[in-house]
Amino acid sequence: MPNSEVIYFLKRFFQKLGIFILLCILFIIIYIMRDPYYEFGSHNNDNLKYYFHNPGEIAVKKLENRKSNYNTFIFGSSRSFPIYACYSKYKLFNSQKTIPFNFLNWSENICGIYQKINYLDKNGYTLNHAIILFDNSITFKGNGEINPYDHYKLTGNAKYYDIYKHMTNFFLYSGKKLTQNLRILIGIPQESELGKSDDLSNDLYHTCNRITDQKKFDSLYNIKNHPLNNEINNLYPRSNQLVRNKSQIANKEFNYLRSIKKILQKHHTNYIIVYAPMYNQRKINLKDEKTIESIFGKKNIVDFSGINQITENKHFYSSDIHYYPIVGKMIVDSIAKLKKN
Repeated sequence: MPNSEVIYFLKRFFQKLGIFILLCILFIIIYIMRDPYYEFGSHNNDNLKYYFHNPGEIAVKKLENRKSNYNTFIFGSSRSFPIYACYSKYKLFNSQKTIPFNFLNWSENICGIYQKINYLDKNGYTLNHAIILFDNSITFKGNGEINPYDHYKLTGNAKYYDIYKHMTNFFLYSGKKLTQNLRILIGIPQESELGKSDDLSNDLYHTCNRITDQKKFDSLYNIKNHPLNNEINNLYPRSNQLVRNKSQIANKEFNYLRSIKKILQKHHTNYIIVYAPMYNQRKINLKDEKTIESIFGKKNIVDFSGINQITENKHFYSSDIHYYPIVGKMIVDSIAKLKKN
Protein backbone atom coordinates (compact mmCIF):
# COMPACT_ATOMS: atom_id res chain seq x y z
CA MET A 1 0.00 0.00 0.00
CA PRO A 2 2.70 2.53 0.81
CA ASN A 3 4.31 1.71 -2.54
CA SER A 4 1.08 2.56 -4.39
CA GLU A 5 0.85 5.88 -2.53
CA VAL A 6 4.43 6.69 -3.51
CA ILE A 7 3.71 5.78 -7.12
CA TYR A 8 0.55 7.94 -7.08
CA PHE A 9 2.47 10.85 -5.58
CA LEU A 10 5.23 10.57 -8.17
CA LYS A 11 2.71 10.42 -11.01
CA ARG A 12 0.97 13.55 -9.75
CA PHE A 13 4.30 15.30 -9.23
CA PHE A 14 5.57 14.54 -12.72
CA GLN A 15 2.23 15.46 -14.26
CA LYS A 16 2.37 18.88 -12.63
CA LEU A 17 6.04 19.20 -13.49
CA GLY A 18 5.28 18.30 -17.09
CA ILE A 19 2.48 20.86 -17.27
CA PHE A 20 4.80 23.50 -15.79
CA ILE A 21 7.57 22.66 -18.30
CA LEU A 22 5.09 22.75 -21.20
CA LEU A 23 3.81 26.16 -20.05
CA CYS A 24 7.38 27.45 -19.82
CA ILE A 25 8.13 26.17 -23.33
CA LEU A 26 4.92 27.75 -24.59
CA PHE A 27 5.82 31.08 -23.01
CA ILE A 28 9.31 30.91 -24.55
CA ILE A 29 7.86 30.13 -28.02
CA ILE A 30 5.40 33.02 -27.73
CA TYR A 31 8.18 35.27 -26.43
CA ILE A 32 10.36 34.44 -29.46
CA MET A 33 7.45 34.97 -31.86
CA ARG A 34 6.46 38.30 -30.27
CA ASP A 35 10.13 39.29 -30.01
CA PRO A 36 9.62 42.28 -27.66
CA TYR A 37 13.31 43.26 -27.79
CA TYR A 38 13.71 42.83 -31.59
CA GLU A 39 16.43 40.18 -31.38
CA PHE A 40 15.12 37.12 -33.24
CA GLY A 41 14.85 38.56 -36.74
CA SER A 42 14.90 41.64 -38.92
CA HIS A 43 12.39 44.32 -38.02
CA ASN A 44 11.08 47.10 -40.19
CA ASN A 45 9.97 49.16 -37.22
CA ASP A 46 12.58 48.59 -34.55
CA ASN A 47 11.76 51.80 -32.69
CA LEU A 48 11.63 52.61 -29.01
CA LYS A 49 8.20 51.67 -27.78
CA TYR A 50 8.09 50.17 -24.28
CA TYR A 51 9.56 51.17 -20.95
CA PHE A 52 11.86 48.13 -20.94
CA HIS A 53 13.55 49.20 -24.18
CA ASN A 54 17.05 50.59 -23.79
CA PRO A 55 17.52 53.53 -26.21
CA GLY A 56 21.20 52.80 -26.86
CA GLU A 57 20.54 49.17 -27.63
CA ILE A 58 17.54 49.84 -29.87
CA ALA A 59 19.56 52.49 -31.70
CA VAL A 60 22.28 49.95 -32.55
CA LYS A 61 19.66 47.48 -33.78
CA LYS A 62 18.21 50.18 -35.99
CA LEU A 63 21.65 51.00 -37.38
CA GLU A 64 22.35 47.30 -37.97
CA ASN A 65 19.06 46.74 -39.81
CA ARG A 66 18.74 49.97 -41.78
CA LYS A 67 22.25 50.59 -43.11
CA SER A 68 21.27 54.21 -43.80
CA ASN A 69 23.94 56.75 -44.71
CA TYR A 70 23.82 58.64 -41.42
CA ASN A 71 26.54 61.25 -41.14
CA THR A 72 25.42 63.51 -38.27
CA PHE A 73 24.99 62.29 -34.70
CA ILE A 74 23.78 63.46 -31.29
CA PHE A 75 25.32 61.78 -28.23
CA GLY A 76 24.54 61.96 -24.52
CA SER A 77 22.17 60.93 -21.75
CA SER A 78 18.42 61.57 -21.43
CA ARG A 79 19.29 65.27 -21.11
CA SER A 80 20.12 65.07 -24.83
CA PHE A 81 16.74 63.85 -26.07
CA PRO A 82 15.30 67.38 -26.48
CA ILE A 83 18.16 68.19 -28.86
CA TYR A 84 16.04 66.84 -31.68
CA ALA A 85 17.77 65.68 -34.84
CA CYS A 86 15.21 67.13 -37.23
CA TYR A 87 15.40 70.61 -35.69
CA SER A 88 19.19 70.43 -35.49
CA LYS A 89 19.37 69.63 -39.20
CA TYR A 90 17.08 72.55 -40.06
CA LYS A 91 18.78 75.06 -37.76
CA LEU A 92 22.43 74.02 -37.94
CA PHE A 93 23.07 72.17 -41.19
CA ASN A 94 20.03 72.59 -43.47
CA SER A 95 21.40 70.39 -46.22
CA GLN A 96 19.84 67.47 -48.03
CA LYS A 97 23.17 65.66 -47.63
CA THR A 98 22.87 65.82 -43.83
CA ILE A 99 21.26 62.67 -42.40
CA PRO A 100 21.09 63.01 -38.58
CA PHE A 101 20.65 60.29 -35.99
CA ASN A 102 19.93 60.53 -32.25
CA PHE A 103 22.40 58.04 -30.75
CA LEU A 104 21.56 58.47 -27.06
CA ASN A 105 20.90 56.41 -23.98
CA TRP A 106 19.43 56.55 -20.52
CA SER A 107 22.14 57.33 -17.94
CA GLU A 108 24.82 57.57 -20.61
CA ASN A 109 28.36 58.01 -19.33
CA ILE A 110 31.57 58.91 -21.15
CA CYS A 111 32.37 55.25 -21.85
CA GLY A 112 28.99 54.77 -23.52
CA ILE A 113 29.53 57.89 -25.65
CA TYR A 114 32.99 56.66 -26.68
CA GLN A 115 31.76 53.14 -27.49
CA LYS A 116 29.03 54.53 -29.75
CA ILE A 117 31.42 56.83 -31.60
CA ASN A 118 33.89 53.95 -31.92
CA TYR A 119 31.10 51.67 -33.21
CA LEU A 120 30.22 54.19 -35.93
CA ASP A 121 33.88 54.53 -36.93
CA LYS A 122 34.41 50.75 -37.07
CA ASN A 123 31.23 50.22 -39.11
CA GLY A 124 32.03 52.66 -41.87
CA TYR A 125 29.86 55.64 -40.95
CA THR A 126 31.05 59.13 -41.78
CA LEU A 127 30.92 61.58 -38.89
CA ASN A 128 30.49 64.92 -40.63
CA HIS A 129 28.81 66.59 -37.64
CA ALA A 130 28.41 65.69 -33.96
CA ILE A 131 26.70 67.23 -30.94
CA ILE A 132 27.96 65.71 -27.69
CA LEU A 133 26.28 66.60 -24.41
CA PHE A 134 28.01 66.28 -21.04
CA ASP A 135 26.02 66.66 -17.82
CA ASN A 136 27.30 66.99 -14.27
CA SER A 137 25.27 64.10 -12.85
CA ILE A 138 25.92 61.13 -15.17
CA THR A 139 28.60 61.67 -17.82
CA PHE A 140 31.65 61.18 -15.58
CA LYS A 141 29.96 59.26 -12.80
CA GLY A 142 31.13 55.85 -11.62
CA ASN A 143 34.22 54.01 -12.77
CA GLY A 144 33.87 54.63 -16.48
CA GLU A 145 32.10 51.38 -17.35
CA ILE A 146 29.45 51.27 -20.07
CA ASN A 147 25.76 50.80 -19.23
CA PRO A 148 25.36 47.00 -18.84
CA TYR A 149 22.02 47.11 -20.67
CA ASP A 150 23.55 48.54 -23.83
CA HIS A 151 23.89 46.49 -27.03
CA TYR A 152 26.26 43.53 -26.90
CA LYS A 153 28.34 45.01 -29.72
CA LEU A 154 29.11 47.91 -27.39
CA THR A 155 29.45 46.07 -24.08
CA GLY A 156 31.44 43.10 -25.40
CA ASN A 157 28.88 40.63 -24.00
CA ALA A 158 27.88 37.54 -25.94
CA LYS A 159 24.67 37.93 -27.96
CA TYR A 160 23.03 35.05 -26.12
CA TYR A 161 23.79 36.67 -22.77
CA ASP A 162 21.76 39.70 -23.87
CA ILE A 163 18.88 37.43 -24.89
CA TYR A 164 18.98 35.74 -21.47
CA LYS A 165 19.20 39.11 -19.71
CA HIS A 166 16.20 40.47 -21.61
CA MET A 167 14.07 37.42 -20.98
CA THR A 168 14.77 37.35 -17.24
CA ASN A 169 14.08 41.06 -16.96
CA PHE A 170 10.86 40.68 -18.92
CA PHE A 171 9.48 37.89 -16.72
CA LEU A 172 11.26 38.00 -13.37
CA TYR A 173 12.37 41.56 -12.66
CA SER A 174 9.56 43.62 -14.17
CA GLY A 175 7.75 43.91 -10.82
CA LYS A 176 4.48 45.80 -11.13
CA LYS A 177 4.98 45.87 -14.90
CA LEU A 178 4.67 42.06 -15.24
CA THR A 179 0.93 42.21 -15.96
CA GLN A 180 1.53 44.73 -18.71
CA ASN A 181 4.37 42.63 -20.09
CA LEU A 182 2.13 39.57 -20.28
CA ARG A 183 -0.49 41.59 -22.17
CA ILE A 184 2.17 42.67 -24.63
CA LEU A 185 3.26 39.04 -24.94
CA ILE A 186 -0.16 37.75 -25.93
CA GLY A 187 -0.77 40.60 -28.34
CA ILE A 188 -3.16 42.85 -26.44
CA PRO A 189 -2.50 46.34 -27.88
CA GLN A 190 -0.77 48.63 -25.40
CA GLU A 191 -0.28 52.34 -25.80
CA SER A 192 3.41 53.12 -26.24
CA GLU A 193 4.87 54.48 -23.01
CA LEU A 194 7.49 56.32 -25.03
CA GLY A 195 5.14 57.90 -27.54
CA LYS A 196 6.17 58.13 -31.17
CA SER A 197 9.73 57.79 -32.32
CA ASP A 198 10.90 58.86 -35.73
CA ASP A 199 11.66 55.97 -38.03
CA LEU A 200 14.75 57.55 -39.54
CA SER A 201 16.26 60.02 -37.04
CA ASN A 202 15.47 58.04 -33.86
CA ASP A 203 13.97 61.19 -32.29
CA LEU A 204 11.40 60.55 -29.57
CA TYR A 205 7.85 61.92 -29.25
CA HIS A 206 7.37 62.97 -32.88
CA THR A 207 7.82 62.03 -36.51
CA CYS A 208 10.11 64.41 -38.36
CA ASN A 209 8.62 64.35 -41.86
CA ARG A 210 5.36 66.05 -40.97
CA ILE A 211 7.15 68.73 -38.96
CA THR A 212 10.00 69.42 -41.38
CA ASP A 213 7.75 69.48 -44.46
CA GLN A 214 5.49 72.10 -42.87
CA LYS A 215 8.33 73.75 -40.90
CA LYS A 216 6.17 73.66 -37.78
CA PHE A 217 9.07 73.23 -35.41
CA ASP A 218 7.29 75.06 -32.60
CA SER A 219 5.01 72.02 -32.25
CA LEU A 220 8.06 70.04 -31.09
CA TYR A 221 8.46 72.23 -28.06
CA ASN A 222 4.92 72.72 -26.78
CA ILE A 223 4.80 69.28 -25.20
CA LYS A 224 4.95 69.14 -21.41
CA ASN A 225 3.46 65.76 -20.70
CA HIS A 226 5.49 63.21 -22.64
CA PRO A 227 6.69 60.22 -20.56
CA LEU A 228 10.27 61.35 -20.01
CA ASN A 229 9.02 64.49 -18.32
CA ASN A 230 5.89 63.06 -16.71
CA GLU A 231 7.65 62.97 -13.36
CA ILE A 232 7.10 63.82 -9.74
CA ASN A 233 7.94 67.46 -9.22
CA ASN A 234 10.92 67.28 -6.86
CA LEU A 235 12.30 70.75 -7.53
CA TYR A 236 14.01 72.22 -4.50
CA PRO A 237 15.17 75.77 -3.63
CA ARG A 238 18.63 76.71 -4.92
CA SER A 239 21.13 78.94 -3.12
CA ASN A 240 21.79 81.17 -6.18
CA GLN A 241 25.48 80.94 -5.35
CA LEU A 242 28.03 79.60 -7.78
CA VAL A 243 29.09 76.08 -6.78
CA ARG A 244 31.48 73.98 -8.81
CA ASN A 245 31.42 70.21 -9.03
CA LYS A 246 34.14 68.14 -7.49
CA SER A 247 36.60 66.90 -10.09
CA GLN A 248 35.14 63.92 -11.95
CA ILE A 249 37.69 63.24 -14.69
CA ALA A 250 40.27 60.62 -13.70
CA ASN A 251 42.68 58.70 -15.94
CA LYS A 252 40.03 56.40 -17.41
CA GLU A 253 37.66 59.24 -18.30
CA PHE A 254 40.58 61.28 -19.67
CA ASN A 255 41.53 58.42 -21.99
CA TYR A 256 37.97 58.11 -23.26
CA LEU A 257 37.92 61.84 -24.03
CA ARG A 258 41.20 61.60 -25.94
CA SER A 259 39.94 58.54 -27.86
CA ILE A 260 36.77 60.40 -28.83
CA LYS A 261 38.79 63.35 -30.09
CA LYS A 262 41.07 61.03 -32.09
CA ILE A 263 38.08 59.58 -33.96
CA LEU A 264 36.58 63.03 -34.55
CA GLN A 265 39.91 64.21 -35.97
CA LYS A 266 40.06 61.17 -38.24
CA HIS A 267 36.67 62.10 -39.73
CA HIS A 268 37.35 65.85 -39.74
CA THR A 269 34.13 66.13 -37.76
CA ASN A 270 32.48 69.49 -37.18
CA TYR A 271 31.61 68.95 -33.51
CA ILE A 272 30.15 70.84 -30.56
CA ILE A 273 30.46 69.88 -26.88
CA VAL A 274 27.49 71.05 -24.78
CA TYR A 275 27.49 71.29 -20.99
CA ALA A 276 23.88 70.61 -19.99
CA PRO A 277 21.88 73.22 -18.04
CA MET A 278 21.24 71.11 -14.95
CA TYR A 279 18.75 72.19 -12.30
CA ASN A 280 21.37 71.90 -9.56
CA GLN A 281 23.14 74.92 -11.14
CA ARG A 282 26.56 73.44 -10.48
CA LYS A 283 29.35 74.68 -12.65
CA ILE A 284 31.74 72.17 -14.14
CA ASN A 285 34.86 71.70 -12.04
CA LEU A 286 37.58 74.14 -13.08
CA LYS A 287 40.22 71.43 -13.48
CA ASP A 288 37.82 69.27 -15.52
CA GLU A 289 36.85 72.30 -17.59
CA LYS A 290 40.49 72.96 -18.48
CA THR A 291 40.99 69.27 -19.30
CA ILE A 292 38.04 69.20 -21.72
CA GLU A 293 39.11 72.50 -23.29
CA SER A 294 42.64 71.19 -23.82
CA ILE A 295 41.25 68.21 -25.75
CA PHE A 296 38.33 69.69 -27.71
CA GLY A 297 39.13 73.39 -27.82
CA LYS A 298 37.27 76.18 -26.05
CA LYS A 299 35.69 77.43 -29.29
CA ASN A 300 33.92 74.07 -29.68
CA ILE A 301 32.21 74.19 -26.27
CA VAL A 302 28.83 75.68 -25.36
CA ASP A 303 28.52 75.96 -21.58
CA PHE A 304 25.06 75.96 -19.96
CA SER A 305 26.28 74.72 -16.59
CA GLY A 306 26.01 76.93 -13.51
CA ILE A 307 23.60 79.86 -13.10
CA ASN A 308 22.12 81.27 -16.32
CA GLN A 309 18.85 82.22 -17.98
CA ILE A 310 17.86 78.57 -18.41
CA THR A 311 18.77 77.17 -15.01
CA GLU A 312 17.22 80.18 -13.23
CA ASN A 313 13.78 79.38 -14.66
CA LYS A 314 12.11 76.56 -12.71
CA HIS A 315 9.36 76.32 -15.31
CA PHE A 316 11.85 74.79 -17.74
CA TYR A 317 12.23 71.69 -15.51
CA SER A 318 9.99 68.69 -14.92
CA SER A 319 12.31 67.33 -12.21
CA ASP A 320 15.73 68.01 -10.79
CA ILE A 321 17.35 65.94 -13.55
CA HIS A 322 15.19 66.58 -16.65
CA TYR A 323 14.08 69.67 -18.54
CA TYR A 324 11.28 70.23 -21.03
CA PRO A 325 11.89 70.11 -24.80
CA ILE A 326 11.95 73.90 -25.10
CA VAL A 327 15.41 73.80 -23.50
CA GLY A 328 16.62 71.64 -26.38
CA LYS A 329 15.53 74.34 -28.79
CA MET A 330 17.38 76.97 -26.77
CA ILE A 331 20.53 74.83 -26.85
CA VAL A 332 20.35 74.33 -30.63
CA ASP A 333 19.61 78.02 -31.20
CA SER A 334 22.66 78.93 -29.12
CA ILE A 335 24.85 76.60 -31.16
CA ALA A 336 23.50 78.22 -34.35
CA LYS A 337 24.34 81.67 -32.98
CA LEU A 338 27.85 80.49 -32.08
CA LYS A 339 28.38 79.13 -35.60
CA LYS A 340 27.35 82.47 -37.12
CA ASN A 341 29.84 84.33 -34.97
